[in-house]
Amino acid sequence: MNHTDGIAQVLPLEVTPPGVTKKTVRILAIRSDVKLADIQKLGTIPPERIMLPALEEEEAPADLFPEPKIAEPETEPAPPPEVEEEKTPDDVTEDDIANMNAVFRICWHFWEMQPIDVCWELGYRTTMDLLAAGAKKFHVSYVRAVLLDWLGLVRSPP
Repeated sequence: MNHTDGIAQVLPLEVTPPGVTKKTVRILAIRSDVKLADIQKLGTIPPERIMLPALEEEEAPADLFPEPKIAEPETEPAPPPEVEEEKTPDDVTEDDIANMNAVFRICWHFWEMQPIDVCWELGYRTTMDLLAAGAKKFHVSYVRAVLLDWLGLVRSPP
């Protein structure tokens, strides 16, 4: 299967690698009518004379990009959303502190405390330590009580 037309050709070649019997491999042979001496002569000519001339830049036609079609709303626009008043620490209730994630969010919102800082305040080194101990030792109600104490709120009876 010789491909002998064109510049690149795939040709068979018999080789004998050390320790192996003779075998046939395929090689890619690249051939050109240009001689090395011709290429060397071209190297002495300035590139501006050899290269193609620069393309003349034309402005893009006006209709190259179609104008976008904007769909008109068929219904009346929705009323603007109601703006909720921002809570203060005094507005926090027990219902707002359902789990540790809520504790972390509230501490960040009011005091910009990172979760690790909340853990340190509760006597733990890491969030994992707090969560692991919470499953065994403390219930969310304990953490809720600590947070409510920080907020200065009186805890309602169960």
